[in-house]
Amino acid sequence: MLKLLGFTAVIAAGLYIAEKTIPAYVHPEKWTLLIFFVALSLISHRITQRGVQKNKDNLVLYYFSTMLLRLVVSIGVLVYYMYTKTPDIFLLVINFFILYLLFVGFEINWLLTNLRRNSE
Repeated sequence: MLKLLGFTAVIAAGLYIAEKTIPAYVHPEKWTLLIFFVALSLISHRITQRGVQKNKDNLVLYYFSTMLLRLVVSIGVLVYYMYTKTPDIFLLVINFFILYLLFVGFEINWLLTNLRRNSE
C-alpha cells in the first residue's frame, strides 16, 4: 500500500511538472484519471490479496479476474467520457492509456515482487 502511495506521488509530481511545462499535452481531467487509477489499483490489490489469503493456489485466477475487471471498468470510463462529449477527447484517451500502462506496470511489478518473496 505504501508503495502504491509513493508511486502515485511520483506520477502526480510528473503530471504537475508536465502541466506547467507542456500544458498542451496534459488533459484537464488528469487528476480525476489519477484518482480513478489509484482507486482501481487499490480495489484490484485488495481482491488479489484476499484471494491469496484464502487459497494461495488460486493466485492466477484472482489476478486475471482483477485484470479483466480493470479492463472492463476502464473501457466503461472511456465510453462515459466519449458520450458526455468531453472536449479534447483524443488527448484524454492518450493520457488515459499512459496512466493505464503505468499502473498496470506497477501492478505487475508488485505481483512479481510478491511471487519472488513467496517462492523463497
